[in-house]
Amino acid sequence: QSRTPTIAAKSSQPSQHMPTSGQNATNNRTILPSNNSDTAKGNTNHDFASLLRKHRDETKKMLHEAAAKGQSSIPISSINWVRSNNLQFLRVASFSGRHYFREDELLKKLIAAESQAQSWYLEELKIQTTVKSYRSDLTRMKSAASARKQIVSDSVVHATREKY
Repeated sequence: QSRTPTIAAKSSQPSQHMPTSGQNATNNRTILPSNNSDTAKGNTNHDFASLLRKHRDETKKMLHEAAAKGQSSIPISSINWVRSNNLQFLRVASFSGRHYFREDELLKKLIAAESQAQSWYLEELKIQTTVKSYRSDLTRMKSAASARKQIVSDSVVHATREKY
């Protein structure tokens, strides 16, 4: 049975592992979001929401990967790298959008996306467990029905032999 991993180092404060100057935590290169047509047209609210969904989905994927490896949490270096990159994209979307978000608000939104990812991950585990349980019950029921059918068949054959 696999372990249920958690998200490492949740914090509402920027950590020393989370660069704030637009630089990647691993190699200090500046990362800028792609120049997609929505941003060019000024539709940054959609862009902002899609960035939060992207972070949520990446976090959920990392939870699945950690569970597959038997880890109790997502490695802090991995989640901080993803947080750092996605936070940079959120800053750009916030600066160029209709609504500007302070740093603490951006971090809260990022952490809320991580919480949603963890909730969805746990819900998926419940569903998988339920499905496995139903399949197991169905297999047992089929085996029992097959055994009953065999007993009835054997009884009919035995009764027929005794009759003749």
